Amino acid sequence: MTRRSPLIVFCLGLAALYLGERTLVGNARLVADGLGAALLLATLAFATLRLAREWHAGRENRKAAAAGLGTYGLALVGVLLYALMQALPADSTHVRPLLAVVWPFVLLLGFGPALAIEQALASMAETPQLELWRVKLARRAARIVVLTLVVFAGVNYAAAEWNRKLDLSYFRITEPSAPTLALTEGLTEPVRILMFFAPGNDVAQATRAYLDVLAAKSANIRLELVDQANEPELAKERKVRNNGAIVFERGSQRETLQVGLDMEEARGVLRRFDREVQERLIRVSRPSRVVYFSSGHMERDFAPSGSDKRAGLADLKVLLESSGFAVKRLGLGEGLGATVPTDAGIVVVAGPIEPFLPIEVAAIRAYLERGGRLLALIDPDNGSCEDELLAPLGVKVSNALVATDRQLVRLEGRAESPYDFATTRASAHPATTTMNQYGGRMSVVVLGAGALSKRKDSPAGLKQTPILYSMAEAWEDKNKNRAFDAESEKREARELAYAVEKSTAAAPSVAAATTPSLRAIVIGDADVAGNGLIRNAGNAYLLLDGIKWLAGDEALAGEIASEEDVPLVYNKDNDAVWFYGTSFIVPAGVLAFGLFFTGRRSRRKAG
Repeated sequence: MTRRSPLIVFCLGLAALYLGERTLVGNARLVADGLGAALLLATLAFATLRLAREWHAGRENRKAAAAGLGTYGLALVGVLLYALMQALPADSTHVRPLLAVVWPFVLLLGFGPALAIEQALASMAETPQLELWRVKLARRAARIVVLTLVVFAGVNYAAAEWNRKLDLSYFRITEPSAPTLALTEGLTEPVRILMFFAPGNDVAQATRAYLDVLAAKSANIRLELVDQANEPELAKERKVRNNGAIVFERGSQRETLQVGLDMEEARGVLRRFDREVQERLIRVSRPSRVVYFSSGHMERDFAPSGSDKRAGLADLKVLLESSGFAVKRLGLGEGLGATVPTDAGIVVVAGPIEPFLPIEVAAIRAYLERGGRLLALIDPDNGSCEDELLAPLGVKVSNALVATDRQLVRLEGRAESPYDFATTRASAHPATTTMNQYGGRMSVVVLGAGALSKRKDSPAGLKQTPILYSMAEAWEDKNKNRAFDAESEKREARELAYAVEKSTAAAPSVAAATTPSLRAIVIGDADVAGNGLIRNAGNAYLLLDGIKWLAGDEALAGEIASEEDVPLVYNKDNDAVWFYGTSFIVPAGVLAFGLFFTGRRSRRKAG
């Protein structure tokens, strides 16, 4: 009765199933699942043999063995419910959620008592007679614990749905980040910073500590503390009516940051103070630069029409303006049929559906040849890959969308899709500086991306560098059936974004090196920059660092210091790990430790 073969075999079976369902793919997954199923069936065989062996050993022994067999059978029912859930189609909106809740409850309701019964039997290994009441008590206690865990999970879910926050955290002002310090050290003209505060103000002291670091880094920073009441004319000229403002100025260019006088009032600004200061320093220290968005071809827009159901680009516009760019549209009415304006810092082509006219293509190609900068956001899931614009860059985008059954991302109001996923794979490039600093812990979310590749007829003198990849489990869904076909499709990391520039060999002279040279970033998904998604840190920094590289400000790439509580984005696998970890694994570990400790104490007393 003390042999634990059923428990050991059952645990091994669950471990094999977990590896197969959550970690492995392809044939390895089938092998692991098959091994797990065989071990679970073997558990019933071992438990049945134990019942047969104890059948004539007495009523107490027979009932204990039968109780063990029943708990293993119930746990196996939970596993079968999980298999049924996985076999149902994804659009089973009513049955699948119900099974997702029921199967872990049934599994635990069987496995928990089985563990308790095995522990009780082990504690009676040296006793002359088995005591059935101890087995029943252990099983009942385990059931109570399982039901308590289920109630706890339900309360946890209800609390998540009825989310109310009470912020009792302590906050501190940010410190200057590496990009801000690099920006300060690179100033070539004096920048005057006027702090309008009364002496002794708490907010003034906090912000002064930050700005003193910048002033120490550059002789071109001139920092002054001014009381608006004592300098009304100076404040009026800067359009400052009350204390609590910081003015950044270079010549006639001025930028004002409203902070506030009370620490509670200034709390939000102080948490993102590094970003606010960097934005204003960029605006006053950089010449006026313009980003042109192509228009007239059903592109994504920062102010889309009501009939356009695609995600707009208002968040991208804000991101560009915070980097010191003015944002304008560029179409035939703005002269695209002849040339790209000379003040264009970057041209953005964001998911056009209709083709460009030959004269427009010629204008953009001429702009690139004279050292232009292009951000191309392609929309293959809407049927446009823009070969006429990408050919001069030596890259192309596949019409087949990249799909995966791992790292999926769920969006509110949108059904789960193999084309909506997250990736953490980025190459070492200035356009992915921040992602590389995080070492695979920052995810970029894509919604219907096409795979990029180099063209065989790529123009000479260009260097194409992949900067973003899908995870290794992805495939190109060429037949658009939203499922992996092993016979015709292959799982491997797909290239999702490219950085293109003139190679160093193409510009060996000093004169050529000082002339603006072509730079472009091509991303196989326009949704990467869409409203909502760009608020994800990975998407935001991919675009922010990419814009800085296109503008020649790659020295400013990197994470901006912030004390704000940023919302986290989890993919499907991460959600499952956190849920089962906090709701089941940790409590189960505590329960196992308690049973081990009490059993050990009981054996000592018996001895």
